[in-house]
Amino acid sequence: MFGAERFCLVRGTAEGGTELNAFDNALLDAGIGDLNLIKVSSIIPPGCRREESLPKFPKGAFVPVVCVAHLGKVPGDTVAAALAVGIGPEGFGVVMEAKAARGSEAEELAREMVKEAFKVRDLKLTKLWALSAEHRVKRTGCALVACVYW
Repeated sequence: MFGAERFCLVRGTAEGGTELNAFDNALLDAGIGDLNLIKVSSIIPPGCRREESLPKFPKGAFVPVVCVAHLGKVPGDTVAAALAVGIGPEGFGVVMEAKAARGSEAEELAREMVKEAFKVRDLKLTKLWALSAEHRVKRTGCALVACVYW
């Protein structure tokens, strides 16, 4: 069984000729575009520590992530995505994703979802972080945030 020991929050924004290209370019901007991203659910295992930067992964490495992306195709619109991470006293954590028109709105939504997740689990929330990405669309744009595990 795989158990992550560390995680890092990253963000990226970009334009592209298509939605998929905008997403790929935002992944590159976030520093994770040359990795095989394995989507995982929003649980941080006990003892997993937050890092401020990513290690140097080899190109093509299989890396677990929680990722949220907000794509837009209307010039002038703003797209935003956010993740919030909550940790309890035993080190167990929850990650929640949100999308909105502004980064601050997306962060607030994600924070509130983390608080609710802890409440329904009857756990005390001791640490709470949030990170957002915001992008003004020119043609086809993407804002994304990811929680990368290793």
